[in-house]
Amino acid sequence: MRELAVQATNDTNTDSDRRELQNEVKQLKLEIDRIGNTTEFNTKKLLEGSAAGPREKVDGVVQINNNSSLKLSGLKALQDMFKNIGEGQAAASGVKINGAVILVREKDTSGASMSTGDFAIYTNSGGRLAGSDTTFLNISASGIRLGSQITANSAAQALQISAALSGMKVGETITFVFGKNEDAKNVLSGSMMFQIGANAGQTTFAAINDMRVKALDLSGVDISSKWGAAVAIERIQQAIEKVSAQRSLLGALQNRLEYTIRNVDTAAENIQASESRIRDVDMAKEMMNFTRLNILQQASNSMLAQANQAPQNVLSLLR
Repeated sequence: MRELAVQATNDTNTDSDRRELQNEVKQLKLEIDRIGNTTEFNTKKLLEGSAAGPREKVDGVVQINNNSSLKLSGLKALQDMFKNIGEGQAAASGVKINGAVILVREKDTSGASMSTGDFAIYTNSGGRLAGSDTTFLNISASGIRLGSQITANSAAQALQISAALSGMKVGETITFVFGKNEDAKNVLSGSMMFQIGANAGQTTFAAINDMRVKALDLSGVDISSKWGAAVAIERIQQAIEKVSAQRSLLGALQNRLEYTIRNVDTAAENIQASESRIRDVDMAKEMMNFTRLNILQQASNSMLAQANQAPQNVLSLLR
């Protein structure tokens, strides 16, 4: 495509020639999309963006990397966070998220009861968030906006909270820890994960960006005019740089995986050697024991033979 764009910038070509060159560019763009949409391994698409991995930032504040995790800590145990403080009233302790304290505390001025399966949460502004068994609550902390779903059991005075970071596309596990209660985990899929060891957590991630025409900013490439061809050269060059950068990342990851494979092979050999040390016999030591026992056996046989010969000697004297 870049070669065609360079040709189209020359005034030695007529407008008709440039239109024919543009037709070829269109076919090349269709082929790029076809490759991006059909390239797969084990039925998994590789170049259409589904394995692009995490975005670099969430709301422009927190940077998310491949091996990142986020912990949200409550001030108290879940049983103490939301409690019934009287008929028709409900209150909550402050929730501390990454150093920022979020207060959800307001009287239920409408007199909603706290019976099992029926409750309500109100903001400081007096607006009702939701009622019944499920309440949706938006929490903001340090620029991160969480879309949280809260399920309450008012009889046990406990809450189960499941939340997901909006605006993220990651292959990570986000852990929410509230006091001494059990962790709640939510895995957001995204980049491809590879298990590179025998134990949990020994993983690595690979991200392949969208390599189709729109993602490479080639949709508007038009070389039917010389000025359009001049602009196309710059766009195509930028697309080439994007593809080259992606290839270099995949090449670096391939080299890393090769080193990992060699390291795993070495570890496997060491494990086998250790097992052999435990299970197998020490051949040198056992050969020494065998030789010693063989000598003792031969000496015993010789002594027994001499003892058996003594009566024969006595009989010969009596004759």
